[in-house]
Amino acid sequence: MCQIRTQTQSGSRKSSLVVGKTSTNTTVDRPRKLQFSTIEVREYNRTLGDNPACTCGPPTQLDWDYAVTCNTTLDEYEKNRAPLKPRVELHLTPFMRRYAMHNDFGFSHEEITNSCKGIQKIRRQRQRTKGMSVKMEKRVVALTKLFRRVKNNFRRKKIHYGVGAIEKS
Repeated sequence: MCQIRTQTQSGSRKSSLVVGKTSTNTTVDRPRKLQFSTIEVREYNRTLGDNPACTCGPPTQLDWDYAVTCNTTLDEYEKNRAPLKPRVELHLTPFMRRYAMHNDFGFSHEEITNSCKGIQKIRRQRQRTKGMSVKMEKRVVALTKLFRRVKNNFRRKKIHYGVGAIEKS
């Protein structure tokens, strides 16, 4: 059994996770607690993404690099944080995404256009796959694997003679 609770102690909010244990040999089952005490706030850069669910404009995603902006306790963070934005304000229009990627994050118009074309290609491939029967899809997967193996063998350019292999330059 797993329950998530919010406990109030001395006017502050603390989160804890209580997990009930089931055992046959133990006389007393003790719940386990998980508590959070500190928060690390990170700011991530954005980069061009490849999510085909983005139907209009360039897709964006978080970059791997980040900067730590704040280390604080959970109680202090809850006291000082800004109020949550309405969901409508979190939506970025295609124009806003394109503008941010070009002006704020330094991507060229060509890179943004190539990203949009790439997701359109992925979307077309998914549509083709959805239209295939299961047997046809298995055949396409098998042929793709076969072509990859053949291509990789030609790339290696090795001639096998008995025990060793001679590599062509």
